[in-house]
Amino acid sequence: MIARDVPEMADHLANSFRPGINLELQSAVEKNLLNMHENPMGPDALQATSGIQRFERLTAADQDGLAEWRKTLALAVDD
Repeated sequence: MIARDVPEMADHLANSFRPGINLELQSAVEKNLLNMHENPMGPDALQATSGIQRFERLTAADQDGLAEWRKTLALAVDD
């Protein structure tokens, strides 16, 4: 299983950084998460987190799907 395939993880990944965060810090965090499966302790830590194997960067299609769900959920809340 890959992190982007775990529903409760998808929202966290899509909105991982606060607006205005230092771009160098954001880049370092992303790099470490995306390469975590290659770290000696990484696979065990990832497995303990919803049983995932690795993090992957969201594709444009992934982000489009999340945007549609955000719209749908916003409409459901407004009702």
